[in-house]
Amino acid sequence: MGVLKSFPQDQLHIENCTKFCNEVKALVEASNRKADATKADTGHNRPRLSYMQAVLTVAERRGIEEAMAAAYLSPDIKDKIRIEAENLNMISKSATLDF
Repeated sequence: MGVLKSFPQDQLHIENCTKFCNEVKALVEASNRKADATKADTGHNRPRLSYMQAVLTVAERRGIEEAMAAAYLSPDIKDKIRIEAENLNMISKSATLDF
């Protein structure tokens, strides 16, 4: 079996996906830090940015259509969005084991 060749456009797509996912994670983490600091300083809860909101924000900043943003997401972020959607009853919950 031959070695799979990587094309420059494939590498560029991987780099763009990595940058996109890193930007989404950084945005969510910054929101969480601000929310924690607000809670510590004032005792009031500050809304946290969800992964769904962060993906849409990063897509808008980069000029990527919302429908195309999924092509940039890592499995880790897709899983976090699925969990958020389940918690909001947007989709039915996945089966889980109790152990």
